[in-house]
Amino acid sequence: MVAPAVTSHRPPRPRRRKHPDYDVNVFINCPFDDDYEPLFRAMVFTVFSCGFIPQCAKGESNQNLRFQRIIELIGECRYGLHDLSRIELGEMPRNNMPLELGVFIGCMRFGSPFDYEKEYLILDSDAHRYNQHTSDVKADDADYHNNNPAEVIERVRDWLANRPFRDRSQPIPGADWLLERYTRFEADAPALCNDLYLTFSRLKFNEFCTVTVEWLTQQQAIFEAAQKEYLNPS
Repeated sequence: MVAPAVTSHRPPRPRRRKHPDYDVNVFINCPFDDDYEPLFRAMVFTVFSCGFIPQCAKGESNQNLRFQRIIELIGECRYGLHDLSRIELGEMPRNNMPLELGVFIGCMRFGSPFDYEKEYLILDSDAHRYNQHTSDVKADDADYHNNNPAEVIERVRDWLANRPFRDRSQPIPGADWLLERYTRFEADAPALCNDLYLTFSRLKFNEFCTVTVEWLTQQQAIFEAAQKEYLNPS
């Protein structure tokens, strides 16, 4: 006798569509504490400077909805940056970052066909430290940054430079040049924030993105004007 089929009372999962910016969206999974903020801002600036779009759940006000939003963002991003540097060995672990990394890997393995193309970079403060607390992914490539924004810029820049689907007509600047650019951005940003009635030190994630894009747009305009003047002197 054949056992009756077991049916689920759960509604069918809605069909996902590929996000329009999927191939340039970068999900940032990192700590949100004040000490990490300089590294986070350097990371966001670098993602924009390399021609990609950073996505992050930082600033979501409702804790009950934040994880749902994280799941949605992971589904909208081809790439992921996962910093595990705040898992302190021998202390009560902060498991948000490994959890989100696991969701990202699960989506890559069991999601829609376009999710199979997902790629991710694991970051930590020290080389291979993550092997001691997240050993199941020890075979994956990882980079370390020594809690230094300059090294965050270099690691993220070098990884994104080798990713497909970025705009190849816009070459990615080298790490040294990008660091110098970020230093100028930090010097210029407070005045730019004043024009927008904002305070640089208190910018929310979306506001920081707005200021970063505005500064990069202004710099591109300055570069193009200088290039035009050089090629067509009066």
